[in-house]
Amino acid sequence: MSNDTPLSNTQKRFLKGIAHGLNPVILIGGNGLTEGLMKELEKSLAHHELLKIKIASAEREDQSHRGNPSESNSSSISAIHR
Repeated sequence: MSNDTPLSNTQKRFLKGIAHGLNPVILIGGNGLTEGLMKELEKSLAHHELLKIKIASAEREDQSHRGNPSESNSSSISAIHR
């Protein structure tokens, strides 16, 4: 999905409903967003189109792992913090 047109709230709700039952495909650990992780993200997006990404709990406090969705030609739907 391209970032050219932002997703509407209805579209986000629909995608969140689909994503609810998914298992995380990408796990971001202590190294954060590396070049290898970005390549894997691109391959996963091409194959699945909708991904659930899990961030290690220690990483959540350090927001430096957060990349710009436009770097991967994707859109962020939501973030759940626990």
